Amino acid sequence: MTEVERLKRAIAHLEAQRDILGEDAVKAASAVLLQRLVALNTAERAGPRCERGRIESRLVGRKAELGVIRRRIDRLKEGQGRFISIIGEAGMGKSRLVAELRSHVCEANANFSVQWLEGTALSLGRVISYWPFRQILWQYAGITEQDSEDDAWHKLQVRVGTLFENRTSEILPYLAAMISLDVREEFAEGIEYLRGEAMRRQVYLSSRLLFERIARTQSLVLVFEDLQWMDESSVLLLEHLLPLIYRTPLLMVGVSRPRMESRQAQLLERLTEAYHDRYDEIRLQPLSPPQSAKLVANLLQNEGYPSALGDKIVEKAEGNPFFIEEIIRSLIDESLLYRDSSSSEWHLAAEIETMNVPRTIQGTIMARVDLLDKRLKEVVKVAAVIGRRFLYDVLLSVVQPAPELREQLAILERLGLIMEDTRTPQSAFMFNHDLAHEAIYENLDESERKTLHGRVGSAIEQLFADRPEECFALLAYHYSRAELWENAQACLIKAGEEALRSSASNEALYYYQEALSIYRMLRRGSGDPEKVAMLEKNIGFALFSRGYYTEALGHFDKALNYYWGEFPQNTLSTAFRFLSSFTKFFLALYFPSFWFKKLPTNRDAETVDLFYKRAEALVVINPKRFFIESFFFYGTMVHFDLTGFKMGIGIFAGSSVLFSFTGFSLRIGRRILDYAKSRLVQNDPKQWIIYDLLDTQHLFLKGQWNRIAEYDEELVNRNLRIGETFYASQHYYWHGLPKIYQGHFDTARSIVTKLNEIAEAYENDIYRLLKYLLNVNLLIECRHMKEASAEVNRGIELAQRKGWAVSALSMYSLEAQIHLLVKETEKAGAALRKANQIRSEVRAAPIQLSFFYRSQFQYYLHCLESSLRADHREESSDYSKNALKSGKMLIKTCQKAALYRTESYRLMGVYKWLTHNEKSSFQWWNKAITEGESLGARPQLSRTYAEMGMRLCEINGESPELGVSRAREPLEKAKTMFHDLGLHHDLEDLNSVISQIGLEPSEA
Repeated sequence: MTEVERLKRAIAHLEAQRDILGEDAVKAASAVLLQRLVALNTAERAGPRCERGRIESRLVGRKAELGVIRRRIDRLKEGQGRFISIIGEAGMGKSRLVAELRSHVCEANANFSVQWLEGTALSLGRVISYWPFRQILWQYAGITEQDSEDDAWHKLQVRVGTLFENRTSEILPYLAAMISLDVREEFAEGIEYLRGEAMRRQVYLSSRLLFERIARTQSLVLVFEDLQWMDESSVLLLEHLLPLIYRTPLLMVGVSRPRMESRQAQLLERLTEAYHDRYDEIRLQPLSPPQSAKLVANLLQNEGYPSALGDKIVEKAEGNPFFIEEIIRSLIDESLLYRDSSSSEWHLAAEIETMNVPRTIQGTIMARVDLLDKRLKEVVKVAAVIGRRFLYDVLLSVVQPAPELREQLAILERLGLIMEDTRTPQSAFMFNHDLAHEAIYENLDESERKTLHGRVGSAIEQLFADRPEECFALLAYHYSRAELWENAQACLIKAGEEALRSSASNEALYYYQEALSIYRMLRRGSGDPEKVAMLEKNIGFALFSRGYYTEALGHFDKALNYYWGEFPQNTLSTAFRFLSSFTKFFLALYFPSFWFKKLPTNRDAETVDLFYKRAEALVVINPKRFFIESFFFYGTMVHFDLTGFKMGIGIFAGSSVLFSFTGFSLRIGRRILDYAKSRLVQNDPKQWIIYDLLDTQHLFLKGQWNRIAEYDEELVNRNLRIGETFYASQHYYWHGLPKIYQGHFDTARSIVTKLNEIAEAYENDIYRLLKYLLNVNLLIECRHMKEASAEVNRGIELAQRKGWAVSALSMYSLEAQIHLLVKETEKAGAALRKANQIRSEVRAAPIQLSFFYRSQFQYYLHCLESSLRADHREESSDYSKNALKSGKMLIKTCQKAALYRTESYRLMGVYKWLTHNEKSSFQWWNKAITEGESLGARPQLSRTYAEMGMRLCEINGESPELGVSRAREPLEKAKTMFHDLGLHHDLEDLNSVISQIGLEPSEA
């Protein structure tokens, strides 16, 4: 039935109801319908009505913005990257500006190659992890919704393989996981171990390498539409990719409304602060009245039209270009504005004053929708429920039977309500503006909306039955809106599993929290405790992966209360359980044949994983609880056959930290490692790097440095390939320390470089801190004080920013040492006061305390020597007492951590020398020499010889020649060792002394 026929039938129906409705009402209603019927008959002479909806114009009022875009494309040709933000209210022309950008890129393509990839964040996409990046990867690989799992994998593998060839296996699995593809067996080595943070690091690295390689192959433009709705995982990944704009011809474009959530706002703040020289922010303002009038003229093709109409539209639209277009479309659709075919002029079918032009864009859009026939309205409504972008196949499944669907979509397209999405190979459409989608969706009746969401969910579930993992989040959204709670809960749990698998912990947290909320709503306190424990556990995992350790701990405890019983609730019960657990652990360690027998179930394995994560959280937020409650864990674990757990032996070996690193008992720590070594899985790189780390740490702290194996680069690389970056970085750190203090400086520099490469590749602050600590120690030992000062300041800034108190303690202590070596005693004292304040507030391990006590002891020695020279006896007495106290603390600490053991003996010898106990001083220096030779600590050994020789040269009195004579041998040894070690600064200081006693100086 045509619209003319419908109007005629409506008028006849009104006439038949005259007695019921009344004369006046029928006359008024009939007049309106007759007016529209006359206008429609007139308009039809000018051509098909739907064709008249296709109005368009050149871009108006954006000359300056276009200029910025064109200049940035020119810079892209020159190899310079950039980020452009296009910000404006809905309807201001953001997408149109992107279209102009794309057009300019296409023109530029004649001169240089550009790859254009685009991702759009949908409002519901805020809970679909990596949604814009999924779209971008699908585009790049040519993957469509119709592709099978195997086809999609093959397409991605071909694209990645073309870029990376032999490195494909390092990149492909993590990109596949991000877009919810099952990783093929030949690429799956180690990936099954990865969860949370480890998986996220690999996804980030793989994504950065991919986009960097694409941009180096051809200039790359990445467009992110509707940034204000971008899911948090995508925002974090986008932030991770920002440094690429300095290194590659990569242009990123973020399109958003002004009001956005905090994470997206923080991204723009970071761009403004850290990337200001590569960042443009284009804020679109409303068109001025003359510009609005120009747009009206363009849309009406500059043909004659009533001036009053133009004024009315400009007044109503308030400078919003999309509103102007919609008003004109609405007037044409309602046949209130038509074009004379003979004169090409536009005419109004009624007086402008009588026209009811809606006051809002949404009102204008809905006025147009109300004119559609029933079938077209149904199509539009279903499409709005699917989303701004909708697949033809999904729409067809819901509105069946509809043989005329293609024709109906063509009509809606000609009317300017929708457009075909040509960016992807599959058949898809999208609303021409998100405002159109929002208006239609929001105007749906609530019951109708719920029904349609249910139908859409069912259609998606059927269409994608062969690869449902890609749709769980989408299904959860539709079933939740349909209030089909059981279906929604099941999909939310599955979506959470997929999100954790792809490292999207932000979205996983949302899914599991929603699932738990629905479950409690449905069961009202009478649900399955096991299911609740599972949800609590996964919420904890998601929080842990985001770094919210305190919050994660509460959820871990709720889950563990179900799995392994409740934790002690008071001091007495905690003490009793600690003693019981420690006793069991001790007995199992020394009488293992009576323990380690129970075969673990899958639930036991999950619980061990959960407890281990809980321990990792505790070590950060409460080290004391970590020490005590770790024994609850290990006291239970000794009942099980450790080989029945995927990482059982490695986890058990980790208990050595409770004894070795804390200084509690190096002997017990060694026994644990010896028990674990013979039971390690030979081809498991993670277990071996954990064991090697713990063994190296134990040997270093105990002072058995010559038994430490060389660092294993192949083992590190195997772990990096499976995402174990934490243990890889720790491996380099703990192997680097003995190299520094044994004087293998070139090897140590190489290790620092490798550690820095991991830190920067994964942009991880923990690894950066390890690099700073290692490098500061290296630079101090080599006496490169300027570089050491700069590096320690970077370490302090990072530790303060992250709130890592123990790390700040170490860094301030090292800063004090640097100041002391350049004779800046007051600055050293200030740094030590900061360190001491932190020391009084935290529980630090012996090696961490040794940094502090070494600097404090040396500070008091400096002050003591200065006061003695100035003959300030009272000061000297105080400094002497403080020096002796800190010296004893350093020596005590060094029995548990050998880092400064040789130096502590040397410094105590200095103390005894300054307090006139020559015999004791030589005893301490000889002890330092013995220890230095045992450790292979050549730098401190050489400095001990230098200290002895230079102090002997200070002897005055009856036989100064005797002192000089005794000084010759240690000075010669120091000179030779300084030269061999390349310690040029030490050699320069030594030369100034030995030249005075007749020895030949050595070239520095």
